[in-house]
Amino acid sequence: MKKSELKDYIKEQIISTLSEDTEAEIEKTKELKAAIDDLAKAKKEAGLSEEEDAPAGDTEVEKSASKEDIIVKDYNRLRKELKTHLEMYKDAEGDQAKEAALKMMKKISQSAEYIDAKEKYEKLKKIK
Repeated sequence: MKKSELKDYIKEQIISTLSEDTEAEIEKTKELKAAIDDLAKAKKEAGLSEEEDAPAGDTEVEKSASKEDIIVKDYNRLRKELKTHLEMYKDAEGDQAKEAALKMMKKISQSAEYIDAKEKYEKLKKIK
């Protein structure tokens, strides 16, 4: 395999790894925001304020929701870092700069933190 073919292959693999269905994620975010807005409206209509204590059952739901938020936030942070390095790779002019960006992408994508975050995120995606 020629060096240029190898570079093209690596670039395609990186892009395919990073390219996920962001439209679906955006739609899920919109749905979640709408649900939160509906909840706030219902609280206001019921006369509940944000400072009041939540009923006993709601605290468990809130803990679960905040754990899910943390999972999504961590995964999105790591994906954003990967995309940043991908852009650096695309914009790099020298082989040394491209190699540095590629090394950072490999370091992030093969790290235990990223793999763990991705597994938790995928599991969370299957639940919903």
